Amino acid sequence: MPCPKNGDHLCWIRIDDQTLCWQDGKCILFDDTYPHEVQNNTSDHRVVLLIQFERPTYGVGRLVQGMFLKVVRRSAFVQEAKNNLAHWHALHHEMARTERQTSGLTV
Repeated sequence: MPCPKNGDHLCWIRIDDQTLCWQDGKCILFDDTYPHEVQNNTSDHRVVLLIQFERPTYGVGRLVQGMFLKVVRRSAFVQEAKNNLAHWHALHHEMARTERQTSGLTV
């Protein structure tokens, strides 16, 4: 995924007391139960792949975690991302179809 160009110290994430900058070819995996914040002070887009892991919990913790993940899945944030992805897929499909038509290939 692309990183902002010239993003050193302009595009960062602070997790607890550690500040990290995004770098091409590198990934950042962290436990979001720690206090964290992000800043992107560039004119470029910052693309993030967000994965929620189900933690090994039991009893009430498992129930709370399940409810939390259900709420997250239905949140406007996740729904917007799903809609954006569907829109991107539709555009990509249309561009590929147009390219095949203009190059003389059958669709």
